[in-house]
Amino acid sequence: MLRTLPFLLACLVAPAAAVAHVAASAETNNRYVRVTLLPERARLTYTLIVGERPALDERSRIDADRSGSLDPAEQAAYGTRLAAQLAPSVTLDGRPVRDWSVADVGVADPRVSAGSFAVDLALDAVYDDPRAPEHTLTVDDAAAVPLPGEVELRIDESPGVRVLEAHRAEARSGIELIYLDTGNADSPGDRAVSVRFSVDPSLRPQRRSWPLAAAVIALVAGAAALFALARRRRRAD
Repeated sequence: MLRTLPFLLACLVAPAAAVAHVAASAETNNRYVRVTLLPERARLTYTLIVGERPALDERSRIDADRSGSLDPAEQAAYGTRLAAQLAPSVTLDGRPVRDWSVADVGVADPRVSAGSFAVDLALDAVYDDPRAPEHTLTVDDAAAVPLPGEVELRIDESPGVRVLEAHRAEARSGIELIYLDTGNADSPGDRAVSVRFSVDPSLRPQRRSWPLAAAVIALVAGAAALFALARRRRRAD
């Protein structure tokens, strides 16, 4: 069953970053991580697509009240659990970023007997210093997914943001923007991807010059006041 991924599509800013619809697997759970590098932040999305047969067991676990239907509270609780258990580890400029949120629990048909479904997580990693010419982002998708199938991590540039390096630890250098794997990582760091990228100067916020301008204005005003006072004194004499 094909399922449209509206959240992923909404997050992409460049025409070249369009995402094709992804088909659910019959037997496995597939995951897709997308990193979009923007001038002021890196936007990450994580989509887990639960396969047709695994979804039957997973839906039964989500149905906490055994009503036969997944109500909004049960779906929200499931999304929160997945965010805590499966969200990739992210480091930006040496600082861990952990504020993943649940964008959507897309069960479509809420019946426990229904098939495949998807969960979308999102993370906005804002730069501590937006004026810095370069940033480094590391993404490590090391969580163990039950019945793991295909895994994809994709990195997208945006206008004015250019990748300088993108590689796994063992590569040490180079640029690779798409990583395709199967199954779970052997250990944390095994599939970690590090991206170093630059932001065009025209897109970085400029340093505020108003304090200097204010000081110059005050100095000029003070000088004018002293000049006027001196003139009045000369006239008085």
